[in-house]
Amino acid sequence: MGWCRDGSGIFDTGLVIGDRERTGPSQCMQDLFITPLELIVVGVMMYYRVQHLLSLPPASDGQNVWLRIGLLDKISFLFAWLLLAQPLLSFVLVDSDDDSTTGATVYNLQLLLMWSANMAVMVLETYRMQPRSSTLKSFWLADLFVRLLRFRLGLLHMYFDEPELESHTSDDRASADVWGFILSCGIVLPALFQKPAQVKVTGESYGKMRDDGEDERVAQKFEGKGEQNASWFSSFTFEWVTHVLNTGMEKQLSDEDLHPLTPDDTSTETGNNLLKEWNAELERNPDDPSLVAVSWRVYKRTFLISGLYKLLNDTVVFVGPLLLQALIQYVEKGGSGETTYSVDGVMLAAGVVFPQTVA
Repeated sequence: MGWCRDGSGIFDTGLVIGDRERTGPSQCMQDLFITPLELIVVGVMMYYRVQHLLSLPPASDGQNVWLRIGLLDKISFLFAWLLLAQPLLSFVLVDSDDDSTTGATVYNLQLLLMWSANMAVMVLETYRMQPRSSTLKSFWLADLFVRLLRFRLGLLHMYFDEPELESHTSDDRASADVWGFILSCGIVLPALFQKPAQVKVTGESYGKMRDDGEDERVAQKFEGKGEQNASWFSSFTFEWVTHVLNTGMEKQLSDEDLHPLTPDDTSTETGNNLLKEWNAELERNPDDPSLVAVSWRVYKRTFLISGLYKLLNDTVVFVGPLLLQALIQYVEKGGSGETTYSVDGVMLAAGVVFPQTVA
């Protein structure tokens, strides 16, 4: 019994199957480096989310909150419970004679901690009548991509029974990793269609374009719609502007046909936030106030999130051609009679299409 299987080093990413060499992080690297890093990031995210939820009052209308949650929420709870039970079942599945028992135990303990925290936040959000937060959805997506690394190796082992894979995984771990990835997909899919908290649209969202009270009447037409009320799927695909495009095909668009700005984008909101922070800067440093420091305090979250999106976009642009090249090589090898596996072909094709779609 040890931290890693025999022949699988922490930084040994080479794997030879038949006449081909495969690359990718070993399970040992994931057990001891990738998953602990995920655990730290998730822990910080969950801590701040719990702090915020505890500051909110619980639902006080006397109704059973569990009866008021929607179908997507119920599906999310089902898969969350399954994902919480999955590491417990993995403890039983992994044979004590397996020489990677220690690494598997560490990995499953980390999963148990993360999904226990996830369940606690989900229950708190339900009792506070809050929609599923971006904190949880981000964790679910991150967990899905981390499990994808293990899913490929486990799927190859389960369905092709390659003897060379014995030095990198076992039957039990392969089964647990494949089913864990499937469950992770199950909780991510409904999350993409869950809407955020409904933002009330008011006439101020239009910047007071009219003086006759028509702003409020127009705003009511978009109640529950628009970018601020869109699900992640709707945001990715820009589905929330579909009816505006359909209206534009029928007639010339007017102000009444356009969605109002999100509250954070209105001049009133942004101007008040900047003015409030500038007045605080004048009190703090009246002799030499800094507009740069004020702008950073007001917009740092926007800057950081935009920088992250830009990094992801540049990564997709850079990795896309490499994945396309690998897909072409995969097809050429299959045509020349070399051993290929459909699992690799499907994952390469998905890797080419999905990131470009999201980006």
